[in-house]
Amino acid sequence: MSTGGITPAAGISATAAAAGGSGITALTGDVTASGTGSVAATIPAGTVTLAKQANLAANSIEGNNTGSPATPIALTVAQVKTLLAYVIGDLGNIADQRIVGNNSGGAGPPIVLTAAQVKTLLAIANTDVSGLGTLSTQNGTFSGTSSGTNTGDQSTATATFTGAFTGTTTDPGPTLKYTKFGSLVALQLPATTATSNATTFTVTGLPALIRPANSQIFVIRTTNSGTVAIGIVQVDSSGTLTFGVSSTALGGYTASGTKGFPLVAFTYSLD
Repeated sequence: MSTGGITPAAGISATAAAAGGSGITALTGDVTASGTGSVAATIPAGTVTLAKQANLAANSIEGNNTGSPATPIALTVAQVKTLLAYVIGDLGNIADQRIVGNNSGGAGPPIVLTAAQVKTLLAIANTDVSGLGTLSTQNGTFSGTSSGTNTGDQSTATATFTGAFTGTTTDPGPTLKYTKFGSLVALQLPATTATSNATTFTVTGLPALIRPANSQIFVIRTTNSGTVAIGIVQVDSSGTLTFGVSSTALGGYTASGTKGFPLVAFTYSLD
């Protein structure tokens, strides 16, 4: 319908003026107006639908981020995030012992990860110790299985062997006991004596496992001519214990009477 050369838009109906006049006297529908001459047109509340708005840019939200009243604009995702000022505290509760993250291997929305998933995601190695305190600052109960590479000799062993006297008329064949702790050896000699026939005195037969790389001398008690006194013993790489009756020299025993040692124990290094 054309009224005075004006064609109403869709959703708007017009009423023509009474006979003898021309022009629109009323608008109804989405826009309303009434009267003759120049009158104001009004859009009633709740009339404009979303379909009648201009198209929004893709992935945007209509809003106002200016900080004061203003005409709505199409906000980008980034602008909406800034406007919302979303923080961790705004998240809903998550299950106990969980972490929010993404373990998909690519970009994606965060999900609630279990402890096992977090361990796999972090791929923590034995060398990843940054942030840990020193052992002296840690406390509590430690349990589990340890692994890794230890440097140096970490072996332990305890055994006995039969030694052989030299410098005596007979060999009593004492049973010596040792305990090996890595590169240290604790050697125990049982109280043993025999009749002397030389000024020297040795015990041979140390197993290869406990022979040191370098000769070492220790102060011990030794028996000479039936009397216990302070002496020395040298342990060397050949597996021989060589004794002396003074603190400065090996040998020096009386070539008669009994010689040997009371119960003696000392520790030496294999290095």
